Amino acid sequence: MQILTTGSILHCDWNATRICITLVSYDVSRDWQEIKAIFLGQKNTAKAIQLLEGQISETFSRHLPELTWKVFQGVAQRLSQLNPLGQTKALLTSILSNATLLIIILLFAFLVFRGWHKRRIETERHGEVMAVLQYVQSQKDEITKKGEMKEF
Repeated sequence: MQILTTGSILHCDWNATRICITLVSYDVSRDWQEIKAIFLGQKNTAKAIQLLEGQISETFSRHLPELTWKVFQGVAQRLSQLNPLGQTKALLTSILSNATLLIIILLFAFLVFRGWHKRRIETERHGEVMAVLQYVQSQKDEITKKGEMKEF
């Protein structure tokens, strides 16, 4: 504990001018003189806080409307994803359209089968009628032949 207490009290070990070993990580964006002034306590913190507040205000005033719009868009998108009615509606629409298409195809197939079946029955009946007509014609021919034979 003594080492940690001593380490937190010292701002810069060995009072070095080139290398400063501290618990604070080195910030490349700052000048060494500014960092040294912070460690030695020579920096006006009120002025630094005012400058930082000014930078924050300026940044937010430029980017806040854009950031707000992006946040609202993200929230709206996520809320629409939470609504199961949209997905259910799409699913029901898909099922309904597929069922309608299937019914149309089945109806068309039924009509084609019905027409084919009617033609087949008509062809069979036509064949039966023709067979009966041929039989009647053959019987008529036989009767006429027998009648001619009797006359002789």
